[in-house]
Amino acid sequence: MKWNVLDKGGAYRKWYGNREYIVLWENNGFEIKNDPKSAVRSPQYFFKPHISWTLLSSSYFSVRYFEEGFILDTASNCLYFKDDKVDKYVLALMNTKFAQYLLNIINPTINFSCGVIGLLPYIEESSFREEISFLVDKNIQISKAEWDLFETSWDFKRHPFLTYDNNIKFIKDAYDKWSISTYIKIEELRKNEQKLNEFFVKIYDVEDEFSTIVTDDDITLRSPDKDRDVKSFISYAVGCILGRYSLDQEGLIYAGGNFDFSMYNSFPVDEDNIIPILSEGYFEDDIVKMFVDFVKVTFGEEALSENLDYIAETLGKKSNETAKECIRRYFINDFYKDHLQTYKNRPIYWLFSSGKLKTFNCLIYMHRYDRTTLSRIRTDYLHELQDRLDTERKSLIDIIEENNGEYSTKEKSEAKKKLSTLDKQIDELKKYDEVLHHMADMQIEIDLDDGVKVNYDKFKGLVAKII
Repeated sequence: MKWNVLDKGGAYRKWYGNREYIVLWENNGFEIKNDPKSAVRSPQYFFKPHISWTLLSSSYFSVRYFEEGFILDTASNCLYFKDDKVDKYVLALMNTKFAQYLLNIINPTINFSCGVIGLLPYIEESSFREEISFLVDKNIQISKAEWDLFETSWDFKRHPFLTYDNNIKFIKDAYDKWSISTYIKIEELRKNEQKLNEFFVKIYDVEDEFSTIVTDDDITLRSPDKDRDVKSFISYAVGCILGRYSLDQEGLIYAGGNFDFSMYNSFPVDEDNIIPILSEGYFEDDIVKMFVDFVKVTFGEEALSENLDYIAETLGKKSNETAKECIRRYFINDFYKDHLQTYKNRPIYWLFSSGKLKTFNCLIYMHRYDRTTLSRIRTDYLHELQDRLDTERKSLIDIIEENNGEYSTKEKSEAKKKLSTLDKQIDELKKYDEVLHHMADMQIEIDLDDGVKVNYDKFKGLVAKII
């Protein structure tokens, strides 16, 4: 495999998760092994099942289970077992409050090296082993299910709002159900962790000295968050619009190769992989129009108004806005910021933007990009918008120059202000068109194996900036 999954440590999280990275490992890691700036440590343990923790942690100590197949990063530290079979008893011990207590004594710093972990006293009580292993398996299962409900998981299937029966017509009800089911799982995990704490304080004979209570800070499942979860629903909708996901099938539908339009029947995918995000709904595939259609398909037309209001209120709807106006404002100003944060500045949807005034914006899905995409953005969308703005400009000039008393002084004054803004927008589009024309003629190719950063930089001057 050219690319392989990587265990890179990560944030405070117990049992399962922090699976977000891949590493170039073509020809058994030839490029990395021959890079003087790189260090490949303990390759004899690569791909073996293990439990792992983050070397440097600013919070509590936490350990996660990894099945076979992962390469290791220097930020992660690991424990391996004979016969490549992870000992769930050891995993349980390392995730207890008692282990955290001991580590605070052994090494009260944020550095959890293998040497530090090796100092933990190990006592095995075989009479508890079976029940402990059962609880660990349940905790891994619960944590994996929660991890996979977010689209950054490699095993993501469908947005949680859409995992319930078709009788739910209101997004609010879907969110409430998702919240209840999540809190039930959190409570189940809490009880399991508390039982494990009780087992080990008994094994180590410290029952009278140590609390086994599991607090909210000890739980590493993500609690429901209406703002985050509604925005993730919008993100999933964009994925369906651009063809990454489909309502007809779970999981990732397209990430390169031959594109099959027959995979998108319940909600048709956008044909040209170009979704305009403008101040007005000038185009049939306008982002707000497409999103409204998605809400209509997933929750029905009957409750469409209530669902759009619920989304808009979550997004911070202003008193003078309609729901659609609020959603449009979110797409223009904030959607891409959230996308960059979700994907850690490695976006899979790319925002082509004309500049500070945001006169022209459109999204494409990088995996559906081809060398004709820029030409289609230019001829099918940018030029069409320029024509519309030119027409609007002529109308404003007619109002300003009218001498028959048809328009008031106030109306003419407002027209002058709009014209001033419009002229700046037209100028922005003109400059953008020059760059777009030049780069469209180049018919730029991308190689997905080069990653986002390398490919995104090829369109500098056309796309929104990322770090």
